[in-house]
Amino acid sequence: MSSKQRTIFVSIPAYRDNEAYPTVKDLFEKAKYPDNLHVVICWQYNPLREEPFMVPDRKHQVSVINIDYRRARGCSWARGKIQNLYNGEDFYFQIDAHSRFVPHWDVLLIDELARCPSDKAILSTYPNHYTLPNEIVDNGPYKMVFRSYHTRIPGFHSRACEDHEKNTPSLSLAVSGGFQFGPGHMVTSVPCDPHIYFYGEEFVMSARYWTHGYDLYTPSKTFVFHLYFNSDIPKNLHWNDYPEWHTEIEAASYQRLLHVL
Repeated sequence: MSSKQRTIFVSIPAYRDNEAYPTVKDLFEKAKYPDNLHVVICWQYNPLREEPFMVPDRKHQVSVINIDYRRARGCSWARGKIQNLYNGEDFYFQIDAHSRFVPHWDVLLIDELARCPSDKAILSTYPNHYTLPNEIVDNGPYKMVFRSYHTRIPGFHSRACEDHEKNTPSLSLAVSGGFQFGPGHMVTSVPCDPHIYFYGEEFVMSARYWTHGYDLYTPSKTFVFHLYFNSDIPKNLHWNDYPEWHTEIEAASYQRLLHVL
């Protein structure tokens, strides 16, 4: 089956995120075959300050789960809500709601996945960054590497790929929550765990993918760009809106992490 006929399920959790609509807009505009996309966004919003999520066009391709932000329980929980709408698409593309893309990202990712020497490959890494509104910075692909342990859970950061890693996808230790691309069956084989809150999500998903026979690869090129928030670019955060998050949700999530591992 050619790339022109292959469908992609796109997962976008969004917590009160001003970049959600620009991300969806760029996703469709940069795709070579936008008709093949099924985008699902879990829009967690404050009804007193924000509107339910809507797109002016391609409404038949965008499924929206509107949820009052007071019911939100973390990114993995939101990703699980999204995955419930998976309908057998050929590929699964997991991104954050503050992303940008290279032109023809869809066919390029399908081709890159085919270059991996595994029939159960997943492409993932920490993306390069963009600045508002659409200025992208491509410093070449990054590779996720071990950083340190924090409360018994490994953490990761990124380094620039070496020259030999830019020739072909290279084996990786872990997946990034904000960029995963692989076969559609990864959704049904290893669904997101709704009991994981935030910290440790990437490591436990990496372990679960690997023990289910998947191989993790760093892409040899840049396909996705991510807005990294700082003091100059404020962002609404669930743990700021929910003061009890640490004792009620994070504590239970940590116990869940240890149990799974």
